[in-house]
Amino acid sequence: MILSNLEKLTKMALNLNLEKDIERSLRDYWEILYKRRFVFIVVFLASFIITALLVIFVVRVKYKATAVIIIAPPSVQVVKDKEVSIRESYDVTNEVHAIQGDIIAAKASSYLKNNNEHNLNILPGEIKAMLGVSNKLKTDIIEISAISHDRYKTFFVLKAIIAAYIDDAKERRDKMVKDLYTALSNQLEQKRKEIEIAENALTKFLLDNEIIASALEVGTSEIETGAADKNELTKEPQINEKYLLLKSQKMDKEAFLEEIKNYRKQDDITALAVIAKREPNMVDLTLRDALYEKERELVKLLVTQSELHPDAIAVKGEVEEAKKKITFEVDRAIQSLEISIKSLGVEEEKLRKIIDVGLSNKMVEYNTLKRDLEVKKSVYANFLNELQVINVADKLQDVPFLRIIREPLLPTEPQVSKPMYLLLALIFSFTISGSVILVLENINISIERVEEVEEILDIEVLATVPSWKKRQEVAKEEGVVDAGLVVSRHPRSVISEAFRMLKNNIRFINADKKLKSFVVTSANPQEGKSFICSNLAIIMAAAGEKIVLIDADLRRPSIHKYFNVENKNGLSDYLLGEVTLDSIKTHDTKFENLKIIPSGHIPQNPNEILGTRKINELIEKLNKENNIVIIDSPPVLAVSDSMVLSAKADGTILVILANNTTKHSAARAKLLLKNTGSNMLGGILNGVESGRDGYYYCNHEYYTNEK
Repeated sequence: MILSNLEKLTKMALNLNLEKDIERSLRDYWEILYKRRFVFIVVFLASFIITALLVIFVVRVKYKATAVIIIAPPSVQVVKDKEVSIRESYDVTNEVHAIQGDIIAAKASSYLKNNNEHNLNILPGEIKAMLGVSNKLKTDIIEISAISHDRYKTFFVLKAIIAAYIDDAKERRDKMVKDLYTALSNQLEQKRKEIEIAENALTKFLLDNEIIASALEVGTSEIETGAADKNELTKEPQINEKYLLLKSQKMDKEAFLEEIKNYRKQDDITALAVIAKREPNMVDLTLRDALYEKERELVKLLVTQSELHPDAIAVKGEVEEAKKKITFEVDRAIQSLEISIKSLGVEEEKLRKIIDVGLSNKMVEYNTLKRDLEVKKSVYANFLNELQVINVADKLQDVPFLRIIREPLLPTEPQVSKPMYLLLALIFSFTISGSVILVLENINISIERVEEVEEILDIEVLATVPSWKKRQEVAKEEGVVDAGLVVSRHPRSVISEAFRMLKNNIRFINADKKLKSFVVTSANPQEGKSFICSNLAIIMAAAGEKIVLIDADLRRPSIHKYFNVENKNGLSDYLLGEVTLDSIKTHDTKFENLKIIPSGHIPQNPNEILGTRKINELIEKLNKENNIVIIDSPPVLAVSDSMVLSAKADGTILVILANNTTKHSAARAKLLLKNTGSNMLGGILNGVESGRDGYYYCNHEYYTNEK
């Protein structure tokens, strides 16, 4: 019971996770689409307009004409009360290739050119390009179609193709009959000569052996062979007679078996008819009639139904089953003959060993010659019958074996109309637009979203700061001194709210008041770390905490510019020993509770002086006198100063500039900081476009109308 409940809970959890993954995936795609909506709209409109113009002015609609024919050669004809098999075998696949070939195309081209009604000059290559031929699997039905931009041309070309194919099929049929007739005539003459040779051999044997001639006239039982016992006089002819009878029967059955195998090369149906004609009780001839009935039923169904229709599939199965029964019946008859021949051979061998030399051998030789003559006459009669069949087939040339069950009609509607092309153009444009934005998204190597920061760097995003660069540049042009101190100039703006959120998140991290100092750095220059430090310091000081901001970027200092103070007696001066720890100048600002230590003059070896013990003493002193010490340090990937400072502070915050910091550089910076043993507090995604990706408050006026 417990295991069953656990399994149910596990399945429910898996289903819930799957639903969440699907929902998250769809949300991600929607965010990508919304983020690049302008690209999507431009690409969509451009591609749709271009494709629509192509459809309207360039694309020409195509018309399709279709005809369906069935190959149905005559199978059985009755001539003078005698059943004659004329079942012609046609490979539908070969017929399909014939229709697609150059001969039909050339004949159709000639037909169109010479026909006064059409008078169209179309090259065979163009006809082949217009032509389409398909065969319904395991049926004798062929569908022929023609496609072109001119509906009349399509119609006339299809009619010409059908006429050319019927003429070509008739020519091939005539040639086949003539070739077969010639071959059989030659074989018939050869068999006649073989009969003459056999007759001459038998006549010569009788002339050379008068005793055999006398025996044939008087009877073998009255011929004296010089034996003392009269019983032997009557016994020997009886053995000879039985031996000759067995040998004759064996030769007859062997000839019959060979004949069946020859006819089976055509098909099992013809072999079944031959067996039934010679030995009616050996096979069931009604199986052939049942097969023909099922084939006719299938053809009728396929005229009105698809080959995938359940009725058609069922009848196809019945046709295949009937063919299997015929094959089995023929195999059974052949096996029966082979057993009989083997049995006769055994008996013949026994009698041959008993027969002595003398009359017995002469009679055996005589009967062998006689049987050879009879076999040759039988073979001759069979070839003569085949020749009669060919004569009948020749007379049936006018019987149609190709029937058109769907005549070609003049097409009235195009295959694909202009509105359908426009719909396809619309779908194509949507697809292209979606593909473009997905490609742009995949080739974009910069970080854009909070999820990317958390996934790639495995750190918490403490805040996302909107882009303020344009307004800051405008303020500088207008001569505003503190243009970068946005939270001071616009305390009720969205960006001020972002810094308040950053302050609160840091406060949650520092709930136990153990965090006294932290370094703010970035992967690359110009990613806004000094801007973040300055405004964060103002926000935290406004909350009543004593804040000291240190400009530790001894290569490109900027904090003194934000607060408009002199860059003297700063950090570098103290580290170089030019001022003491007590006399280092902490500049007061116009913001209560906030002091700054500028960088001082730029030294020649910033990394070495930042690694001295003096920086530790300075941080320890400031930690005792203030609540929070914020250290603005150089970029991680540019110089190693940040790694030195991160190891000395209580924590580190990494600034990432949206759409600028690459994923690789951010990951590399985080790895380098981690290797120094620094405590990664989190990251700040700076410069995010306001209202983008759902990070920002949908309506800025909720806070203020202040610009």
